[in-house]
Amino acid sequence: MRFLLAALLALALAPALAMDERDLKAQILLRSLLFVEWPEQALAQHATLSMCVLQAGAVGDALAPLAGQQVNGRRLEVRRTLPDRLQGCHVVYAGPTVPPALQGSAQPMLVVADGQGSTEQGAMLNLQVDGGRVVFDINLLAARRGGMEISSKLLRLARFVRREGA
Repeated sequence: MRFLLAALLALALAPALAMDERDLKAQILLRSLLFVEWPEQALAQHATLSMCVLQAGAVGDALAPLAGQQVNGRRLEVRRTLPDRLQGCHVVYAGPTVPPALQGSAQPMLVVADGQGSTEQGAMLNLQVDGGRVVFDINLLAARRGGMEISSKLLRLARFVRREGA
């Protein structure tokens, strides 16, 4: 686990130009999943961890090749879907904005975005470029509302952690 944390830190600190920004965001998201715990009932009957991609575009395209990767003993499934078809999704990549249906949701879905102010819209993990590096913010309050726990190891790497309401 220490190696994984070091790899995540190296990716987060890597200049966005050294690796394509979209691929870097996809890799940071993949490694971040290793430090998230879903409620037992959310994963109990699933052999896979399902990532649903709402936003077509560069980062969404970079997530597709991650299908089949292992995340804490579960095979990662990546599929495109619509905001009204999120049944069975454990991770939702929303793109730059969080759909209204997911804002304030108490569902055990890790909502990931990459737009300015997305943590205020309910994104639990928000990937941004800052000073030529990809960084991430965490909305711990939203994650806990969905019954998820985020490791303190990941929280320490975040640029900003939202722990309470506005």
